[in-house]
Amino acid sequence: MDARDPSAIQVHITQNGNPVPASSLSDYLGAKAHVVILPLESKAYLHVHPMVHQNRLVLHTAFGATSTYRAWLRAAR
Repeated sequence: MDARDPSAIQVHITQNGNPVPASSLSDYLGAKAHVVILPLESKAYLHVHPMVHQNRLVLHTAFGATSTYRAWLRAAR
């Protein structure tokens, strides 16, 4: 798969070891969550708003290059 191909990533949020359903999240700045994804090799970043699908958060994005990425997610309950 090419790094620029669209990817779908499911996000599983837990609190005290228990799953948190996406439907229980409040909107935060107009979205259920905000995710920032950065490659280790550069300062380029992706800002993604996950969608709710089957009560889970799903990120739809395409990565610019093959790399190791780190992601941070912010959501509110």
